Amino acid sequence: AHKGQFDRSRLDANRRAINGIVFGTDTYVDPTDSTYEAFSHRYALARKSGPTANSLYGYDTMNLILSALGGRDVNRESVLRRLRDTKGFEGVHTTIDFNSDRVNSRVHLLKFADGKISYVTDLTVP
Repeated sequence: AHKGQFDRSRLDANRRAINGIVFGTDTYVDPTDSTYEAFSHRYALARKSGPTANSLYGYDTMNLILSALGGRDVNRESVLRRLRDTKGFEGVHTTIDFNSDRVNSRVHLLKFADGKISYVTDLTVP
């Protein structure tokens, strides 16, 4: 399974003091999600290892760009506008909601309890 952008070893080392903590991260992958399973399988066949956070970012970024280009008016201004106006783009590792500063404002909230990490919800941060 994919490791998130958080440091699992630090969570485990401090598990008694932080049991029940809820924290935010820009990357969360449900290892049982069918989209992730298919991507991970194809990636492992091609690379002989599992996907990294960077490979997930790259895959999602390229799919976002292809979506902005796909079968429409393809000039610099229109593609830039579609990318800038991205809301709710579902990637493998995150949902992308660009704010006015062109920053992804979607955050995953996860909970660390009893040695397990579980998904809580997504938030869009203003």
